[in-house]
Amino acid sequence: MSENLDVFKQILAQAVENKASDVHVKEGAGVSLRIDGSLVPLDFVPSHDFMEDVIHTIATPEQRRTYGETGDVDLSYAPDGIGRFRVNIHKQRALHGMTMRHVKSNILSIEELNLPPVLKTIAESRRGIIIICGTTGEKSTLDDAEHKEVLRFSLERAAGRVPMIAGTGSNDTRYGISMTRHACELG
Repeated sequence: MSENLDVFKQILAQAVENKASDVHVKEGAGVSLRIDGSLVPLDFVPSHDFMEDVIHTIATPEQRRTYGETGDVDLSYAPDGIGRFRVNIHKQRALHGMTMRHVKSNILSIEELNLPPVLKTIAESRRGIIIICGTTGEKSTLDDAEHKEVLRFSLERAAGRVPMIAGTGSNDTRYGISMTRHACELG
């Protein structure tokens, strides 16, 4: 394993330890962790070689080809003992950048998500339609498992008494299909 990959894994471990939701890595500009909504800079500035080494290690040949052609690729990375991350690798002004979201392994309950208690009341309504919406990008504050938990909880409470419509809040077709299938499986 290269020294660059060791440093990269240390950054990810620090992110998990500090409960960061996101990790931003920019060639020549530094690394920042998003903790409680604020960007916290780390004392490390990745070089071009660092970024190339990490990208070559975490991306498959097919993903590297896509990145080379489009300047953008999404993938998953799960270093042993650290956690799982959704990763976007992108080029901006000919420099490499990465944005990573830590995907928590434990699924939070409705209460742990700090959703308003009125959600239970609304979901248990005997009549009406339930529409849950937020501002653009709002869905992305939940990871896939948390989004599925909100959907499962709402459907469970509605118990077929009210129509439910589940949106994905994403323009990613594969993600939309995945969430639609999940909603169908739940009923």
